Amino acid sequence: MVATLPDGRRIAFVDVHAYDPASGQWSNVIHGAGAPPDWAPMVGRFTDGVGEFHQVVDGPNGTRVRVRHVWDDITATSARFQQAYSADGASWEVNWVMRLTR
Repeated sequence: MVATLPDGRRIAFVDVHAYDPASGQWSNVIHGAGAPPDWAPMVGRFTDGVGEFHQVVDGPNGTRVRVRHVWDDITATSARFQQAYSADGASWEVNWVMRLTR
């Protein structure tokens, strides 16, 4: 996939999703061109039309940071994606929102 950023830059990435029907969970791995590989998946599920996926990653100074991806406002031709970070798992700072369209 290729995404165009607001400043016009384009980034290429691979986005792989796998569904486990036994658990009802999705696993999602995203790898951007030029970034070191990290194959630890985001894990989550869709409930009432909203997909929520979580992962814990290494942050600055050895801290652990929670990452949340939310897919919502899903239609046949569009969807909204949000990424947020949290140090405590209770308060979230959204740092990326995009609308995908066909």
